[in-house]
Amino acid sequence: ARLEILRNGVPAAAVVTEIRGGDLHLVATRENESVSVQINNLPALTYRDLFPLGGRQAGGLAFDLPATARILRLRLLRQTLPGSPSPLENGDYLFARRRTREALDWYREQELAGNSAEIRQESRLKQALCLLELKRQDEAERLLDDLAAEPGDRWPLVAAFQLWSYCLRHQRWTEADAIFENLSRNYRFDQFALLLPAALRNQVVSAYFNETEGANLIGFNRRRLERVERALEVECFVEGRPSVGSLISVLRAHRSVEDSQRAADLARELLQRAPHDIAIIEEYSWIMRGQGAFEEAAARVDLALLRGQDFHPDFLPLLIERARLHAARQQWSEAESDLESFFGRVAPGRATYRHWSAACLVRGLLFDRKGDRKAAEDAWRQGLYPVWRQARLQIEPDDPKAKSEQPHPNADLFSGMEMVQFLVLTSLSDKLRDEDAASLMNWLTFRRSGQSPLSIFKVASGVVNPESITLALGGMWRTPRGREAARRIGFQQAGFAECYRMPLLLAFYESVRQGAFTGAIATADDELLWKLAERLYAAYVDGRFPPARVIQLALAWKGATNFAGWAGVAPSLEPGLRGPLAYVLGHRYRRLKRDREAETLFRTAFEDAPAESELRRLAETQLERLAPDASIETTCR
Repeated sequence: ARLEILRNGVPAAAVVTEIRGGDLHLVATRENESVSVQINNLPALTYRDLFPLGGRQAGGLAFDLPATARILRLRLLRQTLPGSPSPLENGDYLFARRRTREALDWYREQELAGNSAEIRQESRLKQALCLLELKRQDEAERLLDDLAAEPGDRWPLVAAFQLWSYCLRHQRWTEADAIFENLSRNYRFDQFALLLPAALRNQVVSAYFNETEGANLIGFNRRRLERVERALEVECFVEGRPSVGSLISVLRAHRSVEDSQRAADLARELLQRAPHDIAIIEEYSWIMRGQGAFEEAAARVDLALLRGQDFHPDFLPLLIERARLHAARQQWSEAESDLESFFGRVAPGRATYRHWSAACLVRGLLFDRKGDRKAAEDAWRQGLYPVWRQARLQIEPDDPKAKSEQPHPNADLFSGMEMVQFLVLTSLSDKLRDEDAASLMNWLTFRRSGQSPLSIFKVASGVVNPESITLALGGMWRTPRGREAARRIGFQQAGFAECYRMPLLLAFYESVRQGAFTGAIATADDELLWKLAERLYAAYVDGRFPPARVIQLALAWKGATNFAGWAGVAPSLEPGLRGPLAYVLGHRYRRLKRDREAETLFRTAFEDAPAESELRRLAETQLERLAPDASIETTCR
């Protein structure tokens, strides 16, 4: 059962617990800012509110029960409320009603009114929260910093937590880590559980784990992995132990840096805690397939999926995973059989979009492998989001995710592999629309907290030409290189990190290919362009290619050779990047009919290229075409 305490309709505290048969004995209490709910003799779920709901409006009590339940006994106790509000209650009332400036003035009056030390501390804490609401961050930060250093059992701790959360929201990781180290030396978990609202604790933990959400895993590196590992320490400190969801996030973080051994260990630990979780079984099987441990993966999948001679209805999505296992072992007829079993038992609206799109992608790849192009395209079209959405609405008309006309990057629906599969399917079926491309760009650049590591690419794409980006996204999976990538992603023969970076590499490759080269690209140019995409990605991940250079290159692509464009960025590039970039830009400028600038760029590529390298040969060929009578200096610098 999931037990929740909601404040104004929003979950403020929640716990998943197991109840074994018989009657339910529920006890709910509220005393001042503390609300507690207990089921039978299980531990109580408690929420402490920094701003208790005021008593100026009449309260009510109601029960909403299923038709099969009945109340055996009901006992209510109520304390008499004080005749006049407490010193801070008026301020809480104003703050709850968004009258923030008035609340701030009231809290300041209480600090100066000669009240007790605890009331003065509480008033200063709430002044800081008002200042944050009013966007007066510097004043709020000073108040929180001073209060956190004072002695006291509650409000200094709350102030330190608020300051911690503030630093995390603004990605001030060094200061946040210092606050954590200080708190962990001076407080215990049980003090947090009693003194801090669950919502505030969750804010801190979530800020660390934002690193592993959706497209944030693109460009993931060891430095960010350290913050995710720190998140586990934080959650153990704040919540007592890490949740299953947090461990999955850490597992994916390790997979994003291709640390397969640590990921495998985490997967086994997760299977012990949640042996029937489909997502964990899928992660584990993917990891085992990557290590060639097919039998181990198949045994875990079949343990959940099989029920006697039939399939367990709750685990039918694992048929997709079983098909991938068969494909990895070249057992194609068995893979096709598992996919047909899935489609025979699961309607599109009954499956999540993640599973439905994956099944349609794999089914189409199996048809394509046999040369049945029409059946493949039909399968891919069945996996498109609008098809799934329409089927979902017929089953659940009020589903908020399905009601959205277009996939939205903020929705959990398109938080990760769903978007990758969505993009592959729309491209392979030749159904990518402008709004689909916009959704992909939003997904790449969205982040719930702070700045997306890839947001600069959204700016760059706007500088280049949004229409060309849409054209590239639509065709990038239909090229020979793109089709091979789609196959590796669909069958998950690619690693987790490769699946996340492949859309970005292909988008860059296809955009540049269409904008710089005419007709069919030569094999040597194709290889050079792909290696350049990989080098740029690696440089960006390692911090060797800052965002400002992306903008300058985008301007150079548009034709700017001055300091704002190529002249400004070229001197800062290492030769291993500058040479290939100059060569590609040379082709771009030939397309723009600016042969003089193209010749200069090809010469830069020639000079930066190592002797006897393919790049040097290619640049020399282009220079000879542009100036056949000119001599080329071949002395290496």
